[in-house]
Amino acid sequence: MRDVKRVLEMRSQNYTQRQISVSLKISRDTIRKIFNVADDKKVCWSSVKDLSESDVQNLLFEQEMKINLSIKQPDFDYIHKELLKPGTTIKLLWEAYVDDCRSIKSPFY
Repeated sequence: MRDVKRVLEMRSQNYTQRQISVSLKISRDTIRKIFNVADDKKVCWSSVKDLSESDVQNLLFEQEMKINLSIKQPDFDYIHKELLKPGTTIKLLWEAYVDDCRSIKSPFY
């Protein structure tokens, strides 16, 4: 899990996002997200330094949705039958699969 508390601490010590990313081995996008949420909720290091890591995460990301990690498997039998038809490409089938997943709001490969 993200080390949100440590990110906020390093931010209070005037480290850049890039420096925090390198030292904690966290992507800059994740650090930017933590910065933005902390700014929106007006949370700084001095207000969370006595809290536990889980409390800080709950404070910042309490309304964040849980991601459904069950990935919809492609229908391989359908793919094999469709590839036998002239003009059908893997790219077209991939795009159809992605559209299906997005329509039911399911993660895809």
